[in-house]
Formats: sequence, C-alpha cells, structure tokens
Amino acid sequence: MATHPSNATSAMLTSSLLTKSFLMHSFLDGVVDEDGHPCPPSSSSTRHPIPRLSLPEARQRALVYRRNNMQLTQRQRQAKRRRLWQRAQLPTGEYVWVRTATFVNAHGNRDDTFLVAMAAAAQSHPSKQQLSQATTPATLHSKESLDEMLHRKNAASFGYIVKQNKETGDLAWSRASLPGRQHLEDIDEDLTDEGGHEVDVEGTMALPFTAKKTWFVKRIKQLVTLRVDSMFAIRVRRQFIFEDSVKLLQHSIVAGRIREYMHISFEGEEGLDAGGILREWYLLVCHEVFSATLGLFSTTHAENQSYWINPASALSMGPRHLEYFRFVGHLLGRGIQEGLVLNAYLSLPLLKHILGVPISFSDLEYLDQDLYKSCVYVRDHTGMDALSLTFSMMGNHGEEIDLKPNGRHIDVTDANKLEYLSLVLEYKMLGSIAPQLKELLLGLYEVIPRSMLSVFDYQELEFFMCGLPNISVPDWRKNTTVRFFRDHSDQQHEVLEWFWAVVEGFNDVERGRLLQFATGSSRLPVEGFKGLTSSGGQIYPFSIQMVDRGPPPAGMCPKAHTCFNRYIYI
Repeated sequence: MATHPSNATSAMLTSSLLTKSFLMHSFLDGVVDEDGHPCPPSSSSTRHPIPRLSLPEARQRALVYRRNNMQLTQRQRQAKRRRLWQRAQLPTGEYVWVRTATFVNAHGNRDDTFLVAMAAAAQSHPSKQQLSQATTPATLHSKESLDEMLHRKNAASFGYIVKQNKETGDLAWSRASLPGRQHLEDIDEDLTDEGGHEVDVEGTMALPFTAKKTWFVKRIKQLVTLRVDSMFAIRVRRQFIFEDSVKLLQHSIVAGRIREYMHISFEGEEGLDAGGILREWYLLVCHEVFSATLGLFSTTHAENQSYWINPASALSMGPRHLEYFRFVGHLLGRGIQEGLVLNAYLSLPLLKHILGVPISFSDLEYLDQDLYKSCVYVRDHTGMDALSLTFSMMGNHGEEIDLKPNGRHIDVTDANKLEYLSLVLEYKMLGSIAPQLKELLLGLYEVIPRSMLSVFDYQELEFFMCGLPNISVPDWRKNTTVRFFRDHSDQQHEVLEWFWAVVEGFNDVERGRLLQFATGSSRLPVEGFKGLTSSGGQIYPFSIQMVDRGPPPAGMCPKAHTCFNRYIYI
C-alpha cells in the first residue's frame, strides 16, 4: 500500500526544494556572489541588459544564500568549489585558466556564468561536446569575440598559479588570467596512446572519475618497466626505515630505475613480497614522513586538519631537509604508481600546487582559519588606518617579514588593501615554502608526469591517493569470499557471525587496524573492498578461510597473508 508524507513533512520538502531553486537562480542571475553578498548593478552590460532585483530583494536573497552557505562544512565547501577553475583549450592549441561561476570583479561589476572552453573552439571529444551542451549559458553573447570574452572573464579572476621552470625547477607566482598561455608540451612531454597517437587530455578531463582512473592506470603501465623485465629491490631496517628508504630511493634515481616496480624486504625478517610487505613499508614510511617529530610537514589550523609543508623544516632537519622533500615527491609518486593508499590527507593548496590549479583567496581557509577570517574582515570593511597594519607578517621565529620592499614601514589603507591581501596570499602559499615545494614537485614529476595528473581535479586526486576515509561493514561483507574447511556447518556459520559482530562493534580506528593486519594497509582504495588488488594489479577480494583449530586446549590465533590478499584464518 502506498504511503504519503504528513502535511508537515510535505511542507518541509516543498520549502527545501523552493529554497534550493531560489538560491540557484539567485547565484546564476548574479544577484549574489560566492560569499552571499549582493552584487551591485553592472555598468558593463548595457549592450545586453539583464533584469535586476530591487536592493531589498537582493539583500533578502543574499541573506538566505549566506545562511545556506554557513551550514556547509569546510569539506563540503571544498567540494562545492572544485570546478571553480577550468583549463580551456583555445583554437591555437594553447590553454588558459578561466573562472566558471558568477562573481563580482574588481570594479564591482557583475559577470555572467561562462565556461570559455565551450566558445574557444570546436571540440572533437564526445565528452567535451556533451559538457559544452550542458554548461553553456543562455546569456552567452554570440557576437562577442573570443578575445572579448576572455578579457571579460579574466577581469573577474583572482586566481594565482605557481609555474615551474622546466630547466631549473624554480617556482614563480603569477596571475592565472595573464595572457601567457601555455602549450601542453611546455608543461610536460606529450602523451600518446598504445597506437602512438596524441592523447586528448582535455577530453579525458571531462570523463567520469572511474573512466579517468582506468585511463590513468593504463598510461602508468606504459611508463613503468614491466615486472618480468626488472624490479627494484630494497632491503630496509625497521628501526631506521626512513633513513634507509631515503638512501635507497635516491639510488634508484641515480641508476635510472625510478619507474621500476619495487620489491621490499625487512632486514632479519622472512617473507615474500607479493604486495603486502610493500603496502606495510609505504604505511610505515609515510607515518614517519608526516610525523611531528620529523618536522617536514605541519598540520593546518583548519576545521579539517590536513598536512602542509612546514616553513621551518630546515630547523628540525638541518641542511638536508630539501633532499628529504625530493624523497617525499618520489614517495608520493611511487604510491600513485603502485596503487598504494596514503594514510594522510594533503591540504587543499598542496593538492592544487601538484595539479597546477589556480590558488584562490578562499584557499587560505584551508591553511589557517583565523588568518582567513582576519583577511576577510580587511577585504569587506573600510577604515584600515585604525588597524595599524603594515605590509609585513610575523615569521616562523617571531621575526618580521616584509611582504614588499620596506613593507614594515608602509601602512595598509583602504586604497592599497587589495594589494596587501594578494601579498599575504602569495607569502602563505608560496613565499614561505618555495624551496621545499620545488623539491617535492621535482621528485613527484620524475615519477609521474604532471600532464597525466592534470586530468584529475583536486578532490579526485585526493580520492585516488588517500582512498576512502571510512570503512563500511556492509561493503566489507558484500565483497568478502568465505572458504569453509568442510561442508557448510552450523558451527562454522556461527563463528563467522561472531567475526562480523566483532567488526560491527569496532570503531573506524579498530577496523583500520584489522584491515591493516589482513592486507598491510589501514585504508581502502576509492572503490572500497571490491577494489582490493595484489601488487600486480589483479583484483583479490578480502577472503576468510575457516580452519579446524583442533581439539582443546590446542588452538591457534588468527593469521593473515597480506600479499595474496588478504586471507585471514579464523
């Protein structure tokens, strides 16, 4: 028999739907900006006038939008903004970054929603054509030239990218919207498929995540030396796992073996590495790399803690700290290459640096919430003279850092506060960590070309590297193979249910430890339990093998074979 919601529930659902529709049209109509503030009338749209709401109506919509935005968590806001910037290909084959949502430019003028890739050129890839049809707005001006559209959109862009010199590796901070457009081959080597044809990277970007990952894994296999040809074996001491790993991975670079599969063994321990020991090694080394004791990374002062490069790493690690950051780049690249799951979250700005995606002002929120709130106050208020701010910041050791020449003697005013904010952003995102970031990126790109990584957005890259944050017991049960030592018996089924009851009672940390015991890794790939593989990439489901423990008092503790995925004996 059909059921119907109560009047109260029906009213709640209707109100929710109306609110979402109301907010969506408010944002796309340019009534509010990304922070929910009313947009002032545009002085640049006389050629194509757009109806405007009255100021009270605009304020009311802005208030509703801000209230809705305040209910989002930091991770939800991160997901909401992940397509804020898109890299579009021009007819000349060059690429340019454009902002894809409605915002207010520096003059207070409104900008219409626009995706430049849709008007830049005729795109051959079916996925791009589908994307174009789905996102091209009705307000796109057919008589407007490409240069006019680029100029109009870029006037509202406040993104910055870090460009890496191909010869020296040095990093430079520049506006994402400057006309210095780059050819793809200027960033990395060309990508070709199995037939030697150039890969349509922009088309691949438009694919769903699962299709992107499949494409990426195939490209990785093209780069990596075949397992039957050669493997790079390293033997490490558990108590000196970080030092030994740094030395041996550096040797793989010198010997030209950086893209060979790895074979790990621990000194004084027996065991054949078919994937499980490699996963354990990666877990242990990453734990050392991100530890506070080592001092290479520090946790962010944000709602969701993640890891950011420690500007003071030289103090804790000495003159070799840059060598260690090159190693971290190699380690992250190796993890991506081997399909290993990273047991730590990189901060959003660091993920953007890896992908070469523009850094926006709102990204400060993911490094230091207090600093971000202070900067928002400066941006949104007048009367800067009363704050006694200068063009300087406090350094890591309490010293004063000039943001521009003689900055400590230059006051921040209402007239120059935007320059001040842009310099604060540059210092926090690059200036304070440039040498470390340079080495990390060089190490990573030696293993995985940047052009291959660029098909992902930052959230997809995080999923690819870090897997799922939680362990679902229903998913675990659904994708587990059970082998009984004799015909199914009630006793064996009872023991099996005991096992699942214990797992149900575990918290996520305890489930992660059990998973690590059975597989060598405490995290799952993004596909969940159905994505568990061996070191060779073959799918190996989590398996439970029932065994006869013998008559009491004899017995045995549970065992695991991490290499061949994942047998656990109970």
